[in-house]
Amino acid sequence: MSRNIFLPGRFFKGLMLIAIGAWLTSCENNSPNPGMQSHLRKMSPSEQELVQTSNDFALHLLRVTDDLSGSDNVFISPLSVGMALGMLYNGAEGTTKEEIETTLGFSGFDPTELNKTFNELMSLLLLIDDKVDITIANSVWYSNRYTIKDEFRNLVMAYFDAEVKGLDFRKESAVSAINKWVDARTLGKIPVLVRQIPPGAVMYLINAMHFKALWKQPFAADQTRRSPFQTPDGEVMAEMMSGKNMSMLHYMDKVVEMVELPYGNGQFCLTIFMPSENPGNFLRNFHTEDLNRYLARADTISMDVRMPKFSLDFEMELNEVLKTMGLKRAFTNDAELGGLFMQQLSVKVSEVLHKAVIDVDENGTRAAAATSIGIELTSMPMRVNLNRPFIFMVREHHTKAILFSGILRNPAR
Repeated sequence: MSRNIFLPGRFFKGLMLIAIGAWLTSCENNSPNPGMQSHLRKMSPSEQELVQTSNDFALHLLRVTDDLSGSDNVFISPLSVGMALGMLYNGAEGTTKEEIETTLGFSGFDPTELNKTFNELMSLLLLIDDKVDITIANSVWYSNRYTIKDEFRNLVMAYFDAEVKGLDFRKESAVSAINKWVDARTLGKIPVLVRQIPPGAVMYLINAMHFKALWKQPFAADQTRRSPFQTPDGEVMAEMMSGKNMSMLHYMDKVVEMVELPYGNGQFCLTIFMPSENPGNFLRNFHTEDLNRYLARADTISMDVRMPKFSLDFEMELNEVLKTMGLKRAFTNDAELGGLFMQQLSVKVSEVLHKAVIDVDENGTRAAAATSIGIELTSMPMRVNLNRPFIFMVREHHTKAILFSGILRNPAR
């Protein structure tokens, strides 16, 4: 069966589901080509349940981000956000921990089982398709004025393969060290994540991801043409790629058209939902069960495809997004994050910053994402330590006269 498919303006917000299609679901209907190797194994019940809850979180995160961003185009990595929050989960207690569980869908998981399943699932994703280059990296950076708990350090190192480093947050080199790490793990796609470290900051939990894959069946570059693309605000000209007789999953009804294009050996894919209505409205009533239902109904067929060649660069602070999703206490002075430091510090989450970039062209897709969770003191310590040489003056306020002045270099003399 062969027919034409054209992905017009309403496609753009539909492509937000790429974050789910590319990183959280395996494209089981596209079997690897003979001679190509895919490292498949049966998923455990815990892994299947974690993917289910992760996809629930992914769709919820996408809905709320779209509602609050005010942007035409939205691109996020729910896996990156989930990994960073997963590390925070291991340092949280009480109501704060319960809210993280509820927001991520972790309720009902034993914490040790959850960490173990996270680790096993990430290992599977990294090895499942040797034609796809995917990197997932985690790190914890903390002020070396304090000491983090051994239990927290051991958990994030063992289950999240996290690098844990203490830095002098008062020095500019700390910002440089964190950004160099993110830059390296995203292969230059996100060179700057943390712009400055505020005085009260004591820790950053960071996830960085990089994804690069060639289409299983590439588009012909010489067939790309500037063609009309219908946006909500009118028609624009876009670089539209053309593919002939491309094998894919496809489903269409009166509500939505679904297309799934495979990468590499077919284990990763770009899954697109192009609704007949506003994509935001469609997404509000779109859940994991609907995703699974559409995939089950789809057929593998061959089509001619036209779709835009594009690049997106998205950045957003997710504080309000996560609060709307139910994670509230962590951002308040009542946050229970006593599992992070040996010292009894009163700390809270100051910022959850997310950056994601993607390039889609005739050859394939390259994407990267980074999530930073900043931890800060709930109040700055009221202390000034005059422990270096200083100039001093005795002054009279009204006349502004200096009565005495001096330099103290050694108070012991």
